[in-house]
Amino acid sequence: DEAGYRMAWVGYAEQDEARTIRPVAWAGFESGYIEKARLTWADDTELGQGPAGKVIRTGEIIDVQDFANEPQMAPWRENAMQRGYRAGIALPLKDEKKKVFGVLLIYSSEANSITEDEIHLMEELACDLAFGIITIRTRIERRRAEEALRVSEKKLEESSRISHVGYWERDLIAGTITLSNEACRIFGITQHNHFSNLSEWHTQWMKLIHPEDQHRIAMALSDALAGNNRYNVEYRVVRPDGEICNIHSYADVTRDESGKAIRIFGTMIDITERKQAEEERLAHLRFFENMDLVNR
Repeated sequence: DEAGYRMAWVGYAEQDEARTIRPVAWAGFESGYIEKARLTWADDTELGQGPAGKVIRTGEIIDVQDFANEPQMAPWRENAMQRGYRAGIALPLKDEKKKVFGVLLIYSSEANSITEDEIHLMEELACDLAFGIITIRTRIERRRAEEALRVSEKKLEESSRISHVGYWERDLIAGTITLSNEACRIFGITQHNHFSNLSEWHTQWMKLIHPEDQHRIAMALSDALAGNNRYNVEYRVVRPDGEICNIHSYADVTRDESGKAIRIFGTMIDITERKQAEEERLAHLRFFENMDLVNR
């Protein structure tokens, strides 16, 4: 409005078979022009030989000083002249990798009215517009990624709860440990998932291990860190309420290029019910074996 232009609009370069230029925003006296234009950036059709299509293909600015005499405007000349468009400029919208993702088109009501100074000014405008679009897209993509991560974590936690499988991770460089909610439940501790003091947590964790199993688990962890064996151990946990829980835990050690252990990621599964079922089965077997001896 301030510069006295008749109309302006933005189109995105679609990656469909027809290589459509999709209108996404416009302002000024448009009166159905964009829909009738049916622009494309394909180079094998007349509708792709106008300024918009060429700009998307080449990434260069194209200005047309007089629609009445410019051959490349032939498919759109009548509709443009009816709406008072006499001159125009097409500017590429580029992403951070300089790839063209759209085009900004501005129309003037006067022929031969677009000066070099205006072209430079509108080039800056197009750059600012592209930056804004990319910034908004990045924010939207980040929000989508964060939401997808939240959904994924929720599904993982739900799967862990149903299957009684907990996850844990030790960052040996940062000196922290992270537990899933199910891992906290298995240990019978408050669901405070992230512990920033690994040494303090190790002391607390060993207090939960059944005294008879502490040496076994210490040896399994030491062997895994030394690279001798994979961490694969069964042990008992004495929960704060006194209940004893049987756990089977697996873990893999991640190492840097020098072979130094930097991370341990593991799973744990509550096998208490399975252990109890095995003990009951063995008790039944012993009972029937004793009955057989008596009968003999």
